[in-house]
Amino acid sequence: MNKYEKKRPTKTVLLIGGTGFFEIDGGRNLHHDIEHFRPLYSLYKDYVDCKISEGRKKSYFDDYLNYSIGFTSRGCFRKCHFCVNRKYDHAFVNSPLDEFLDKDRPMIYLWDDNIFALKDGWEKIFDDLNATGKPFQFRQGLDIRLLQEGHAKKLCNSKYHGDFIFAFDHVNEAKLIERKLQLWRKWCSKTTKLYVLCAFDSWDYEVVATDLQDNYHHYFLKRMNGFNSQEERDQVDIEGVFERIQILMKYGCLPYIMRFEKYKESRYRGVYTELARWCNQPNFFKKKSFRQFCEANRDYNNNEMCASYQAMLLFERDRPDIAKKYFDMRFDQINECVVSYGRKMTHPCDVCKNKGEYLTWDDFFNDNTDKITFIRQYFEGSLDFSCFIVKPRHCCMNKTPINALAYKVLHTLHETPIEAILDIIDNIPDSDLVPEDIPQISKLKYAADGLVHLSKSGLTYVVFGSLLEGRKTDTEVSKQKYGENHAKILAMLDLAWIDKKEKPNTIKISPIGECLRNCNYNDIVPKLILRTPVIQSLMKKSKLNPIDIRNDLTMLKTSTAVRRTTSIKALLKELKKLNSNEIDKRLNNIMPEIE
Repeated sequence: MNKYEKKRPTKTVLLIGGTGFFEIDGGRNLHHDIEHFRPLYSLYKDYVDCKISEGRKKSYFDDYLNYSIGFTSRGCFRKCHFCVNRKYDHAFVNSPLDEFLDKDRPMIYLWDDNIFALKDGWEKIFDDLNATGKPFQFRQGLDIRLLQEGHAKKLCNSKYHGDFIFAFDHVNEAKLIERKLQLWRKWCSKTTKLYVLCAFDSWDYEVVATDLQDNYHHYFLKRMNGFNSQEERDQVDIEGVFERIQILMKYGCLPYIMRFEKYKESRYRGVYTELARWCNQPNFFKKKSFRQFCEANRDYNNNEMCASYQAMLLFERDRPDIAKKYFDMRFDQINECVVSYGRKMTHPCDVCKNKGEYLTWDDFFNDNTDKITFIRQYFEGSLDFSCFIVKPRHCCMNKTPINALAYKVLHTLHETPIEAILDIIDNIPDSDLVPEDIPQISKLKYAADGLVHLSKSGLTYVVFGSLLEGRKTDTEVSKQKYGENHAKILAMLDLAWIDKKEKPNTIKISPIGECLRNCNYNDIVPKLILRTPVIQSLMKKSKLNPIDIRNDLTMLKTSTAVRRTTSIKALLKELKKLNSNEIDKRLNNIMPEIE
């Protein structure tokens, strides 16, 4: 490779080129017949079989076995200095989908350089992808700087596979990225990751500063330019990484740290390493600050000066100001996008996203539309009470008292025939279930009876758990978990909400829950059960044929699915209280053993 880079051959029996082969421009373009040759996916078979026979797990080769892979578009105009694909100055449509689509493979991966840079044709690409019915994903970080309303709407309404992934390469673009994240969160509440480049600006700061100074506020880069010491530039770079992490925390996004190879030469190599270990493992990142993560590593290794903890102390000693500002920030305290639990969060709801196309809360309260329209929006989640938790004087409800509105919701639910609700559920578009959609309880009665203990000021999980029936042990851990599980089902039913900004988390009564305590509508809770995603899915699938609950729980581990199946059956049994022949028929298709 180095030999060819220094002196490129003019005559050879091989065609040398393609993206990434030569460092800067990729070399010559491949011949059209090569670039557009249909992939021979069968070539992977012998290799995969060989590796599996050597002991590798089959799941390791998921990309080789289950995905159609190709480029629907090529090129990008940005010419980023760290990118191997700088030969183009624009994006262009490349391959039609059927050129690389294998109909027997269940999913699609796209390696497009910058799909949003297409001025024309991007929307047709998305439409073609969606028409296959197969989940798809762009493996490169999408360019959020180019995100427009149309991109966000189309992307969020697609059958997308896995997490949405964007890039946040330079802290100097923070204001622009924040505006785009606000737009993105208007449409999407799903897990979103952003690649966070580090250790690049501090080593190539002159090039980057020249590249960005005409377009963006370059406060961090100007500071780097003022230093002669590499250590000082690395300190500012690390400060910029933490600043980007803080912004992503605010919008409920996950950073994925991408370390430029020069980090290995930094005095703070350990800090870069620990930042990647902390951020790139969401289970740690969502629950611990950077300091807590490093301390946990120290405690786990029984070593006062383990590498993780030592790296943190070194940087804190050199730059206590940066450490004080960022080392103790936590995702669950800064995240402004999640305030409760249960249904997929819909604020801003579809009313806000598509003004004029949906019924508003004021319309409903003032009898400006039929009640079935309200029930449809309420059950599909496009009109959601969570708006009042986020912003009590939401644009949908300018004058209506919240409690008066809640009473009207309950009365309308009570008056609506169950057959009408089932018809609405049957026509709600399918969506992929996530683990958070699957409740875990012993008896719904214990949670429902617990409403009497709730108030607007809230209870911790431990206190709530200690007040509920059915708890088998009295340990703090037992009460915590018991209270949390029953709090979550109440939130899923819209009867309570979980305030994650209070530490520890607290469960608080919702407007609907507060009003339900003062009325005698016995059918409300069973009807609200039909609003939960997993029950909706089961009701739709059981309309005509027998089904197996476990087929809806494939996102869970087998042992977890067994436990959650019991919880789901507990909710389904509550539906018997609706005295509906249609409900009974569907329940019989789900679990014929129900009494």
